[in-house]
Amino acid sequence: MWAIGLGAILLTLPVMAQRVAGQKAADSRVEKAFLDAETRVHVRWSGQPEQVMERDHSADQCDGDESHPCVEASASQLIVSADRRSVGWTAEYYECCQNYPIPFVLVIAREGGIVQRIQVGLGIFDWGFVDGGRKVALFYDTAHSDLRPTCVLYDAQTWKQISTWYPGKSVVPPRWAKSFVKDMQ
Repeated sequence: MWAIGLGAILLTLPVMAQRVAGQKAADSRVEKAFLDAETRVHVRWSGQPEQVMERDHSADQCDGDESHPCVEASASQLIVSADRRSVGWTAEYYECCQNYPIPFVLVIAREGGIVQRIQVGLGIFDWGFVDGGRKVALFYDTAHSDLRPTCVLYDAQTWKQISTWYPGKSVVPPRWAKSFVKDMQ
């Protein structure tokens, strides 16, 4: 009987270890996040050493020539969610005819790694976490002429678009888009 009991314990230990490891990852919180002098993103997750996040290589807008390679030029707009489970930033790239980078990709990291990159085809000039981090809202537009000012709300688990708002859709913006109205004037 002892051998059967010990066997059952030994079989159960890996399952328990997986659960504990899974719980630890799910409970991972952002303890510290900042941009260094070279605009690289540094994040320290609970119980982990500080991590320098990789530069983003996913932007479709890059023209790929030698003067403007398809590699993130800089990062900006670093925000930690209220629940401290997520951190996000915009990845900026050079675009044709611009001598400064434009924020084309919103990068979201959770539990030690990048979980989502959002690209809308235009500059992402403002963004934020909503409802403690359960949703992500962003404001995008053309770089100079304000041709398509648009606000979008995403579910931060499924990454499905929940809502869209733009001037003219309604007089009063939804609560989640009100902070972006200043960007549209």
